[in-house]
Amino acid sequence: MRNVEFLGKMPDPFKKEDGTRMTPEEWNEKRDEIRNMVVDFEYGGMPPRPEYVDFERLNVGAGGQTSTWYRVKAGKKDKYITFNLEIMKNVSEDEKYPVLLTGDGCYNNLESDTMTEAFNRGYVVAKFNRLELANDTRETRERKGPLFELYPEYPDFTAISAWAWGYSVCMDVFEKISYTDETEVGI
Repeated sequence: MRNVEFLGKMPDPFKKEDGTRMTPEEWNEKRDEIRNMVVDFEYGGMPPRPEYVDFERLNVGAGGQTSTWYRVKAGKKDKYITFNLEIMKNVSEDEKYPVLLTGDGCYNNLESDTMTEAFNRGYVVAKFNRLELANDTRETRERKGPLFELYPEYPDFTAISAWAWGYSVCMDVFEKISYTDETEVGI
């Protein structure tokens, strides 16, 4: 990680070096450049996009609120990691619904009021355990967990980057599940 010292006001991100304003097209390129710089400075980069994402339905619960479990496989074609994704719903599988997603399935801390409100609004609620990807430790440079083992050639990404990778993989899965609307996801 690089140390950067900022003095004074933050620069205007829409101003080019010659002092003129960017066009919307130029901004799209600049936005990507700024995002990549922030990810690099803040998180040490990201693991690569998985070249392989697949999932299988494990089981469907019973009762008023149905819970469907999926085993998600992602990574390289020849080597991947798995994690579980639970989708709770009380809706039809014939329609698409917005999704409320959390990676804190490890703490089971999604309040029942939040879930009730999500269901009342017609959302499905999804959760995965981010600790299945990378450990949560006090030592920010400690690299323990399956995602670090999967991508040893990327030595700089951190646990928070690994967890963001998990959210991204869940988005890939939502694109393939008939009742989840991947364009309407709250995290």
